[in-house]
Amino acid sequence: MEELQDLIFNAWARVEQKIAQDPTELDRRLALRKRPVFRRPIRPWCLAIRASDRRITQYFGWHENWQGWEGRQDIDVTAKLLRQLAMPLQTDRPYSTEKEMAHKLGRSRAAMWSIAKRGVFQRRSIHLLGGVKSHVPVIYSKHLLDPCAKKLAFPHWAWATQHAWLCERVPPHFEQTLQRIPRYIEFVPHPLTGPRRRPRDPFSRNWTQDGDYIPDNWELKRDQINARVRERYWENRQELLDLGTLKTRPLRTFCGWLWICPRCEKVAAKLYLPLFAVKAFRLLGDRDPVIGSETGMPTFEERFLCSRCHHLQYVRNRNSVTWNLLVMHASGGLLRGSEVPRPSWFPRATSARTKRRIVRREELLRRLLLGQSIVTIAREIDEPEQTLRRDLRLHIYPAAGVKTRRALLRACNVPPPPNPTRAKVLSLMAQGLRTRQIAHRLDVTFHAVTAHQRALYRQASAHSRRDLLRFHNLPPLPYLTPAEHTGGAMRSRR
Repeated sequence: MEELQDLIFNAWARVEQKIAQDPTELDRRLALRKRPVFRRPIRPWCLAIRASDRRITQYFGWHENWQGWEGRQDIDVTAKLLRQLAMPLQTDRPYSTEKEMAHKLGRSRAAMWSIAKRGVFQRRSIHLLGGVKSHVPVIYSKHLLDPCAKKLAFPHWAWATQHAWLCERVPPHFEQTLQRIPRYIEFVPHPLTGPRRRPRDPFSRNWTQDGDYIPDNWELKRDQINARVRERYWENRQELLDLGTLKTRPLRTFCGWLWICPRCEKVAAKLYLPLFAVKAFRLLGDRDPVIGSETGMPTFEERFLCSRCHHLQYVRNRNSVTWNLLVMHASGGLLRGSEVPRPSWFPRATSARTKRRIVRREELLRRLLLGQSIVTIAREIDEPEQTLRRDLRLHIYPAAGVKTRRALLRACNVPPPPNPTRAKVLSLMAQGLRTRQIAHRLDVTFHAVTAHQRALYRQASAHSRRDLLRFHNLPPLPYLTPAEHTGGAMRSRR
């Protein structure tokens, strides 16, 4: 964070020189605060509260079985509850049980499983941990966990949310009453028609390397009980079918809660509370306009609303405008991202198109070093030949500091690939054929054959065909008469 502070203050020192020379420059800088991109709150500086957070139910001491309940539930959100819900967490060392972390984060076991598949945790199973007669899943993460974030991940540390936690900036007398409603999903039940399908758990020891599952004794017993239950179910179902009284009704299952936004009355899974200027430097000092004025620092509505009502703008670490947003909000809207040099530790934006270009150029360079031609590469990777030649000329050659393919191979310490046409020209020259005969035999132009011959002479430092054959350890040419060399008697001249 100190490095970002130094970058902003150094850039502001250069801007102050412009302000001293041009008094209207400060008015133009303050006019940047009127832009909507600065007036809208950003997600890293907002507190979020989830409607399905199980810690809310635990805080008020309510039961957790809400199946079949309808209506609205009033929640009195206070500063104490907010600090408890938004407090960052961290797993124990060397691990924490998945059940324990699910209780601390206010999430279900299924949600913890889906988060672990995204790579947030290092998940494994320990057999007979704590005396449990099964495999106990444990997780570990070296990063702080945000309980209200989508992937439990904090934004980039440059936003200063890991140094100054947002839960500590909640007003001490904050209080708001929110309403939430239960969420149900409907589905038609389908009875099991066979043994229970076991999900593939890569962390379980019951799975062999060949993909076979070896059940435990208690699992075998449970399968036997389930088989008897299925048999009784099908018997009862057949009786109802015979009587004609079987009716299939859709089932409604409770699957969480949804907030009701206090302003727009629409449902939302999360509500947000913007906080004022979490990490913004006062570059103007006492000359800064009054907070909340037209050119002053913006203020936001201090209550929980949905993202649509707050006009929330989300920030991605690898977006092209993220650095501009960070500099604008950290400098109080007085600097642009182009005026502050972007450090190497801040992630850069890489679009899908740029990634495809990088992969294409790497594949082009790899095939060039293997000795393939541009035409062959374009045909095999299904890319236009003109595109590959442009990549060579504008990216691959300048990166290596060369201008030709031969120089590129020399710079990469790769011997030049053998030319099959040149080898055929050398063999036909050893047979004593002339240049036009070689061109006719190989079905190429006369100039192409002369170019190959010049390259062969230059490579062998030879000045005649006899010296060239001696260099390649080929037998010398036999002496032929002009008639024998042309393949027939020469016509007499009159």
